[in-house]
Amino acid sequence: MFSSMHVYVPNQIILQRNELIERSILKRLGSVEDMASAAAFLASDDSSFITAETIVVAGGTQSRL
Repeated sequence: MFSSMHVYVPNQIILQRNELIERSILKRLGSVEDMASAAAFLASDDSSFITAETIVVAGGTQSRL
Protein backbone atom coordinates (compact mmCIF):
# COMPACT_ATOMS: atom_id res chain seq x y z
CA MET A 1 0.00 0.00 0.00
CA PHE A 2 2.84 2.41 0.76
CA SER A 3 5.14 3.54 -1.98
CA SER A 4 8.87 4.01 -1.42
CA MET A 5 8.34 7.74 -0.94
CA HIS A 6 6.72 7.01 2.44
CA VAL A 7 9.92 5.49 3.84
CA TYR A 8 11.47 8.88 4.59
CA VAL A 9 8.40 10.66 5.99
CA PRO A 10 9.02 12.25 9.41
CA ASN A 11 7.22 10.69 12.38
CA GLN A 12 5.07 13.78 12.95
CA ILE A 13 3.54 13.53 9.48
CA ILE A 14 2.86 9.82 10.01
CA LEU A 15 1.09 10.68 13.29
CA GLN A 16 -1.03 13.32 11.54
CA ARG A 17 -1.92 10.81 8.83
CA ASN A 18 -2.95 8.24 11.43
CA GLU A 19 -5.06 10.85 13.25
CA LEU A 20 -6.88 11.65 10.01
CA ILE A 21 -7.58 7.97 9.43
CA GLU A 22 -8.83 7.55 13.01
CA ARG A 23 -11.23 10.50 12.66
CA SER A 24 -12.66 9.22 9.40
CA ILE A 25 -15.85 7.18 9.51
CA LEU A 26 -14.44 4.89 6.81
CA LYS A 27 -11.07 4.52 8.63
CA ARG A 28 -9.01 5.19 5.52
CA LEU A 29 -7.72 8.09 3.49
CA GLY A 30 -9.34 9.01 0.23
CA SER A 31 -7.82 7.89 -3.03
CA VAL A 32 -7.48 9.32 -6.49
CA GLU A 33 -10.17 6.83 -7.53
CA ASP A 34 -12.58 8.29 -4.93
CA MET A 35 -12.16 11.76 -6.41
CA ALA A 36 -12.32 10.47 -9.98
CA SER A 37 -15.58 8.63 -9.25
CA ALA A 38 -17.19 11.82 -7.97
CA ALA A 39 -15.96 13.75 -11.01
CA ALA A 40 -17.19 11.02 -13.37
CA PHE A 41 -20.60 11.08 -11.71
CA LEU A 42 -20.85 14.86 -12.08
CA ALA A 43 -19.86 14.59 -15.75
CA SER A 44 -22.45 11.87 -16.40
CA ASP A 45 -26.13 12.10 -17.33
CA ASP A 46 -26.95 10.72 -13.86
CA SER A 47 -26.16 14.14 -12.41
CA SER A 48 -28.20 16.11 -14.95
CA PHE A 49 -30.59 17.49 -12.30
CA ILE A 50 -27.84 18.57 -9.89
CA THR A 51 -27.02 22.28 -10.02
CA ALA A 52 -25.09 24.69 -7.81
CA GLU A 53 -24.13 22.11 -5.19
CA THR A 54 -20.93 21.51 -3.30
CA ILE A 55 -20.02 17.85 -3.24
CA VAL A 56 -17.55 16.99 -0.49
CA VAL A 57 -15.60 13.78 -1.08
CA ALA A 58 -14.24 13.34 2.44
CA GLY A 59 -15.17 9.84 3.57
CA GLY A 60 -17.13 11.11 6.53
CA THR A 61 -14.38 13.38 7.82
CA GLN A 62 -15.65 16.75 8.96
CA SER A 63 -14.93 19.39 6.38
CA ARG A 64 -14.30 23.04 7.04
CA LEU A 65 -15.22 24.97 3.93
